[in-house]
Parts: sequence; C-alpha cells; structure tokens
Amino acid sequence: MVRPAYAGRIFFEIRYPLGYRRDLAVPIEEPLHRFRAAHGRGEPVVDVREPSEYAAGHVPGALSFPLGRLHNALDELPAGRLHVVCASGNRSMVAADLLRHIGRDAVSVAGGTAAWSRAGGRLAFGTAA
Repeated sequence: MVRPAYAGRIFFEIRYPLGYRRDLAVPIEEPLHRFRAAHGRGEPVVDVREPSEYAAGHVPGALSFPLGRLHNALDELPAGRLHVVCASGNRSMVAADLLRHIGRDAVSVAGGTAAWSRAGGRLAFGTAA
C-alpha cells in the first residue's frame, strides 16, 4: 500500500508493509519530559527527517532513517522502544504508527526536534549520529 503524504514543503510516499491495516494502528505521542528521561537512559532515538534536516541539527545520538525510506530499513532499527522524532511531530506520528502496527514499541516525541531545542536540549550537527 502506498500513501502520499505531505510535511511542510516535502512530499514523500509512505510504503506500508503488505497486510498493513491503518485503522488498527494506535499511535502514541510521548510528552517531552518523558522523552528527556528516556534519552538520558540511552534509549534509541530515530530521526525520520530528510538527511539535510538531520545534518542541520538533531537530538544527540539519534539515528537517521528518513520516513520515505523507513520501510526499507526496518531490519536495521535497534531493539527496544523507539523514540521517533522529526521537526515538529507530524512525520514522527506517521512513522510511529507504521512501526507500532508491525509490532515495534514506538512512540512519537511531542513537538519533535523543535520542542527539544526550545526546551534547552542541545543539538548535534552533521551526518554521523
């Protein structure tokens, strides 16, 4: 199943796995204070923004898996709960929805990288996590 999506000025396609039923998925949004605690414990962070956005500033330690290519990298994702971020929370909700539906424990970080930065979280720059 292919579904067109729009986030800001970026158009992309989301390829859901065969058998995916969007009506069964229940995305969960995680408040920033819970994410800060999870990040402090070293839990995995997945950034689903485009590579140029990621390079311009990301949560330290976040792994870059752009949303439009996430379906090709499902086997590369780390084990455990995944904290999914984007710029403001829209793309990460789509990604968390997809991941939860295929059986992964994933949550979207409320407000994304912008909220993290506004709350005083430091950003890392460049392409390496």
